[in-house]
Amino acid sequence: MTRGFTLIETIVYLALLSFIIACSFEFLASAGALAAAEASAANTASEGDFAIEKIEYVLAHDSDARLSIEGGALMLEEHGESAPLTSPNVVASELRIRPVTDKEGREVATKTEFLINGTLFTAITESEP
Repeated sequence: MTRGFTLIETIVYLALLSFIIACSFEFLASAGALAAAEASAANTASEGDFAIEKIEYVLAHDSDARLSIEGGALMLEEHGESAPLTSPNVVASELRIRPVTDKEGREVATKTEFLINGTLFTAITESEP
């Protein structure tokens, strides 16, 4: 009696092993893509939250500050100097600044909306009485 595997058994085992390896690579590739998407979403949220905090602070303390979007960056101009509020890792777009009024039509706040990587962020800054 001979020891070892037959040619058919070896081919079946190799096919099974190849299938298992291919499935493992597919799983690892999709896990990597998911991790990258989550990191991008976290970066977008972080950039948006920072911009909101800065906008609320500056607009509450400096009525001459101006906001704009230049080359995909959210820009803040105050005292004649312009600085980006977002990094080159994200794209800002669709900046809208509107007054918020009460029932009598008095301006009570300023609502600033913008998109970062397609996610809407809103800052509301109360007007001084």
